[in-house]
Amino acid sequence: MKKAFTTLLLLFLINYSYGQTILSFRIEQFGLLSFYKSEYLYNGKQLTIKKDNKKIKTLKITEPKKHAIDSVMKIIQVQYLQDKYARPLIDGVAWIFTFQTDSFTKKVILNNYYLDTLDILVRLLNSFIPTNKQYISFGRDKYLQPDTLVKYLPDLYLQKVELPDSTYESYSITCLGKEYTYTTDLNLIEICDCIIYPKGTSKSIKRDYWRAFRQSNNQWKREYYANDNSIIKTDVIYDILPYEIVEEKVYQDIGNKPSVVITKYYKTRTE
Repeated sequence: MKKAFTTLLLLFLINYSYGQTILSFRIEQFGLLSFYKSEYLYNGKQLTIKKDNKKIKTLKITEPKKHAIDSVMKIIQVQYLQDKYARPLIDGVAWIFTFQTDSFTKKVILNNYYLDTLDILVRLLNSFIPTNKQYISFGRDKYLQPDTLVKYLPDLYLQKVELPDSTYESYSITCLGKEYTYTTDLNLIEICDCIIYPKGTSKSIKRDYWRAFRQSNNQWKREYYANDNSIIKTDVIYDILPYEIVEEKVYQDIGNKPSVVITKYYKTRTE
């Protein structure tokens, strides 16, 4: 598999000639809470692998491998990449790519973010490295994962949410299944939360406004909460069968997997 990937990539890249010439680069991978650090350092002749600032291995880069790296870099065209791509998470993994060309230095930071073009470079380098020394990656076969995710949610979210008092200004809704956060099996959806956020603060202060619990016979029980978390109202929501999609929203974000999220809301009635 590893040899096949290298051979195919070399054949595919052999004739590319546009983009900047890369003289050297460094790839750093950090655990944001576990505090580990891995590095790949390339100088045009050698690839050095470091783990927690300790040199693990240095590999000689042959001319065919150097040509493959140069061709990948010309495809990536790092000068057009953003300086930072991030998702709002406090843990996870971050990567820093620093490229030195014959005319500029480019640094690209990925914070819990998958960028397929840079994954091509990482996978190429890992094809040169023994499996037990491959310390940097975006995850096993992530490039093979679907680029589109379809979510099915009840249309109770489409109703106008009236916030409990003037101290709250925004809300977000999350739907959880029995096994996965997002599922294409409508019957696996088990609970839905509406979280509200107060005005005038940058702190992540939040609380439940309402929660909807899946019941038997295709119905939901939704409970509304006061500021002291006491239940102030309960209503019953029924799925309308067969499921009818009443609205569809598409969200695109290059770099994440999936990068396209389609939310399909199915029709319900409230009693």
